[in-house]
Amino acid sequence: MKRCLKKVIMPLLVTIIFFMSANVVYAESTHRISGETRYHTASNIAKEGWPDGSDYAILAYGGNFPDALASTPLASKYNAPILLTDKLSLTPVTKSTLISLGTKNVIIIGGTGAVSGTVESQLKSMGLTVSRISGSDRYNTSIEIAKRVGSDSGKLIIAPGSDFSNALSVSSYAGENQIPIILVNQNTVSTNLKQFVSGLTLSQTYIIGTTNEISEAVKNSFPNTTRIQGSDKYGTNLAVLKAFDSDYNFSTAFLATGTSFADALAGSSYAAKLGAPIILTGKTMDSRIISYIDGKTSAMEQLTILGGEAAISTSLVNNYLGAVATLTAKEIFTLVSPSVVYIETFDSSGNALAYGSGFIVDAAKGKVATNYHIIDGAYSARVKTLSGTVYTVEKVFAYNVANDVALLKINGSGLKAVTLGDSSTIETGDKIYAIGNPQGLENTISDGLISTKSRVLDGTTYIQISAPISRGSSGGVLLNEQGNVIGITSAVIDNGQNLNFAVPINSLKPLLSLDINKTLNEMFGSTNVPSNPGDDVTYLDVWRYIQTTYGTNIIDGKTIKYNVTVSPYEGDLDGSHAGSIFIVFTATTDTSDAEDEVIMNSPSAYMSWFISMIADIDTRYGMYEYNGGMWYYDHFFLLFCNWSGDLEFWVPSE
Repeated sequence: MKRCLKKVIMPLLVTIIFFMSANVVYAESTHRISGETRYHTASNIAKEGWPDGSDYAILAYGGNFPDALASTPLASKYNAPILLTDKLSLTPVTKSTLISLGTKNVIIIGGTGAVSGTVESQLKSMGLTVSRISGSDRYNTSIEIAKRVGSDSGKLIIAPGSDFSNALSVSSYAGENQIPIILVNQNTVSTNLKQFVSGLTLSQTYIIGTTNEISEAVKNSFPNTTRIQGSDKYGTNLAVLKAFDSDYNFSTAFLATGTSFADALAGSSYAAKLGAPIILTGKTMDSRIISYIDGKTSAMEQLTILGGEAAISTSLVNNYLGAVATLTAKEIFTLVSPSVVYIETFDSSGNALAYGSGFIVDAAKGKVATNYHIIDGAYSARVKTLSGTVYTVEKVFAYNVANDVALLKINGSGLKAVTLGDSSTIETGDKIYAIGNPQGLENTISDGLISTKSRVLDGTTYIQISAPISRGSSGGVLLNEQGNVIGITSAVIDNGQNLNFAVPINSLKPLLSLDINKTLNEMFGSTNVPSNPGDDVTYLDVWRYIQTTYGTNIIDGKTIKYNVTVSPYEGDLDGSHAGSIFIVFTATTDTSDAEDEVIMNSPSAYMSWFISMIADIDTRYGMYEYNGGMWYYDHFFLLFCNWSGDLEFWVPSE
């Protein structure tokens, strides 16, 4: 019988009080289209781009890019949005979008390995006319799409099939002008492609990418070629935009992340409809993009951002647009204080347990961020806004014990969300402000400096600040001079002068798309859930080892990074296994596509890594009960546990 997890109290040299922050401010010339997941973002793009509905829709696999890269000209031909779906079942939000658009015809891109026959059957059961365009691989699929698009333009675009950025850079131009996009290997041209091209009369062939992506030999296989390239994916993107400058309508431009394909793909058909360019950006500011946007200021009336804060932060957008005005303390307090809330928690008898601060991160969904330690062990909680309105906490969306972060749900109206900044851009010496409820004194603002932008305490990275913090500030906001939330005021060392800390706001962002759908009672109602696995091992110990060892991995030549959470398992319906170690791996936003590609193209390599990883975990922590899995958007695709006494893993049933 495995040792049950036993509650222990560990001596602490410091007393840590945690608190957090987030805020969003848009310039007048910006507009964001986003959703909870890439599927929701694609849905919202379709609804905005086709407000009167659409007879046709293009449907592509949302987990990987190869088949769909060439689909924008096809979407433009049928004046259709590009929607995304899960492989095995039609994604619910996509289904509802097809219904709201009044769609009659759906064209599936890719074979059943990308979008299953089950999805096709589900579409047909909705009364839709369904067709499928596919080939034996991504390259032949692009040829089949090109045949449907037609060759009236007399032009062809050649892009590498090994990555998504080049094809998406040129996608809106290709769609507007009905130019087929063909994907190729770096060094070879297939017989099928040679036969297809031989039947065309081409006045121009555009080669998008460097010789490391498309060789000279491949380039020379096509007539009348022009190569368009840059020093990297973002340089190539700008080179494409400059090459076709006269063809774009710059009154609207689109900004999408270059670290993931989904948002730019879904937005490409909308951009093509408007004749607008798609600018790709990384996570940090790029001077080349600043120069490009600055040169288009007179023509650009609106910059449309595709994707949420985790994809492209507001602070990054503001930096590109030069929106970095410094606000006074009074202006910051007026802007942010309506979003800061007072939180109280209670036990099952209604006795007060704790109080602290929080802030609204999503007004529409009633998401409130705070510290995990404020809700730890609570049976219920309530939230009071600046206006004095009190709301009951309905459930918990997500939490991370190691970072002391939690997201709560309230059903409120008239809420105002903060703007989340980018904590990776802060510097030591920056002026900062903190708003919280110290000692229960609601909506108190203080100021100070960033003493050290990165300080590691017990394995967790904090921002060290000089702004004073005290009990009740836990869960409040740390703000820069633009009023953007850059951290979660989170710790103060007893008897230390101005030794105050905040969790970087970027630590919160991975939780924003999660929903564990648990009430506080469901999380903490069992008195048998201990705080740690054993006298000599804490949950933090387990998390620290796994995050350090398996946070970054090279699998089949691809870098895949995971955010790991370790927490007490709440137990099955009968309460069994409560308190066992619960381990969840979630691929980071910037490497989720790499994870998809490895799983699809090299499943044996991925499984070899996975088995080795969980075997190591079992070797180290197999004396305790544990379970967990690999998380993807809204479900586990691999599960593991040792509840039977032996290490087991399996693919969950649909």
